[in-house]
Amino acid sequence: MEYLLRKIYLNPKYYLKNLTTFQLHYFYDYFQYESSSIIDNTAPECVYDKQVAIKISKHIRKELRARVDYKPCYKHIH
Repeated sequence: MEYLLRKIYLNPKYYLKNLTTFQLHYFYDYFQYESSSIIDNTAPECVYDKQVAIKISKHIRKELRARVDYKPCYKHIH
């Protein structure tokens, strides 16, 4: 998982498309926690990490929505 995490930090748009939906949900929870847990510390590094975590969680949410929207509607098939 650390390998994937490092790759996501390097280029989130590219590497998020190669993950499974399960991995996307896992990393979405991880980055949501990271963006909310760094609130107490206002050091510049922590503020930057929080901004990056928020940006990546937005990319993940967008990718998850895209995958949900493209599922076929089984009600209309039958």
